[in-house]
Amino acid sequence: MRRLVMLLGVLASAPAGAQTMYRGYDIGPDFGAMLEQSQRGSAQLSAQMQAAQQQAIARAMQDPECQAHYRAFLQRGGQMPFPNFAYQCAATANFSPEGMRRYREGEVRNQREEQLRRDELRRAEEARGRAQGEYAERYREGQREQGRVMQGQSTYVDPRTGQPVVLPYMGPNGYVDPSTGQRFTRDQQGNQYVMLPNGQWQMLYPAR
Repeated sequence: MRRLVMLLGVLASAPAGAQTMYRGYDIGPDFGAMLEQSQRGSAQLSAQMQAAQQQAIARAMQDPECQAHYRAFLQRGGQMPFPNFAYQCAATANFSPEGMRRYREGEVRNQREEQLRRDELRRAEEARGRAQGEYAERYREGQREQGRVMQGQSTYVDPRTGQPVVLPYMGPNGYVDPSTGQRFTRDQQGNQYVMLPNGQWQMLYPAR
């Protein structure tokens, strides 16, 4: 149980890896590299924990009190292998009341921490999913904008509404939106303007 808690901690706290680029667009972190790094870290941590556990078991197996407990256990019909029993001796200070209390409290604490780690991982996965969706949408919008540019159009932001508006940057300077009747114009420098209700012109800014 404790090993699982620490393993989850390694996965949840893995540092961000390199960004993934596709045709010049940043489409998000390289989650493959992050997972590989997490796996290396968790494998190293697992090896360290296993070595420490084996050392604790070896010490317990040499402990006369643990040996006496095991002989009594066998006499009662117990069939647990001695290394497994020795682990219990090490974890509970030879089944002393204080050791048993600490062991039970530790198990409860580990279970609580494991659940917290699982919740953290779930939230991280949800955040990663949202981030990947946003990166993908930005990439798709970039592709759409490239298509508009090839057709002589570009996207601007309407300062009155904050909404995007697609306008031609080639051809006649004046343009009327056929769906709304809104009038736009373009100066010699390529700046786009929208006519306000008072007849004044207000500059638009590129959306990207």
